[in-house]
Amino acid sequence: DFRSYCWEHKPVQKFPDQESRGTSQCTICLDLVEQLPMYTVLKSPCCKNAWFHRECLQYQALSAGIFFFRCTVCNNKDKFQKEMLRMGIHIPEKDASWELEENAYQDLLQCYQHCDIKRCLCKKGRDYNEPDSKWEIKRCQCCGSRGTHLACSSMKSWEENWECTECRSIFAKSGNYSKQKKRCLATSEKTDGTTCFLEEPSPKCPRQSSGSQRSFLLQSPKITCQNNLAPCSHLELPASNRVTMSLSPLMSNRNWSPRKKHLRKQRMEVSNILKELKLQVNTKTTRLNINAENIWNSALKGFRQRNFSPTNTIEIKFTNCKNRSKTDTAAASKHHFFQLLMLHLQNSSLFEGSSAKNLSLDFQAVKENLYFEAGKMIAVSLVHGGPSPGFFSKTLFNCLVYGPENVKPALEDVADVDVAQTIKMV
Repeated sequence: DFRSYCWEHKPVQKFPDQESRGTSQCTICLDLVEQLPMYTVLKSPCCKNAWFHRECLQYQALSAGIFFFRCTVCNNKDKFQKEMLRMGIHIPEKDASWELEENAYQDLLQCYQHCDIKRCLCKKGRDYNEPDSKWEIKRCQCCGSRGTHLACSSMKSWEENWECTECRSIFAKSGNYSKQKKRCLATSEKTDGTTCFLEEPSPKCPRQSSGSQRSFLLQSPKITCQNNLAPCSHLELPASNRVTMSLSPLMSNRNWSPRKKHLRKQRMEVSNILKELKLQVNTKTTRLNINAENIWNSALKGFRQRNFSPTNTIEIKFTNCKNRSKTDTAAASKHHFFQLLMLHLQNSSLFEGSSAKNLSLDFQAVKENLYFEAGKMIAVSLVHGGPSPGFFSKTLFNCLVYGPENVKPALEDVADVDVAQTIKMV
């Protein structure tokens, strides 16, 4: 509706007589404009003190088009456009000029390509990116402004999600770790952050399904027992501190996808994993009062207290322990505590078997979330200088690392003798 008027009968804006006259700033060109009812000056119908040059409004309308032309002060569209059309401002029905400009968003299409991990392992530098390889750069799934090589964060494939230290610290401070929805893949990072104990995931763990939640090992108490034990299980450290990650010999190569065959070749030095995790331990201390005669309950109470943090230095004070010398160092007391704790776990109802143990099915332990607590204790023991849990069976280890669907149990894994004999007969 484009009406035509003569100069004598053209529409004008009406203003109350008591309004003060002066000057204000045009919010388009930022020059001064006189607050007078004249052809070259227009007032916003939605903002009391917004005045514009007519020429500025017309340029703005031609540039923004009908879809983006609105009040520059309050962002009102309907009322503002109706008044501007009445006052003769032509608003073309088109997209904004910045939407039609060729390559207008070219800068936004340039992905961040830089590895921000503290210790980059790539010999060709932090900016090197080779797609479909372990040197492909993965960006933070939250901000996209931080990156890591897959190998530098022990990620097996591009499908795994990853969060930078800054984003993870925001989640930790807001308490949203346990509130986050289950992700299809776990996040990982190999930096010296202080908010998450496992900045780097177990390099042995391929994430299996949308229901798996293997990240934040020591944060969310809702994680099941199998997931919690995975990063630190079956670690009998030899002199070389090297563990070769090979899958169960019972598995046939014919059943493996190319991705899983690639996992068989993955090797990781356990010492390097522990070193990276130890870097995250700060000087702030968390004190645990431990009753040596009731090691499990006192440890459980300490690990469940609100101020417990796995990133703090752990200080152990034994109570009711007559055999402990008062001259024992803090390191000796801590190591002795973890020794007693691992011995208790080995003989607890959470595991079954003789020397090579598997997880048992203890409904009461599941109800009380003890499997999670056990995994938490084993992880803390490994990182804080305690002994490793060397009592896991090979089948249990492979189940925790690769998932039970990828491992075939052996007859030796059956703890019940009668059941084992029956299976053998069958």
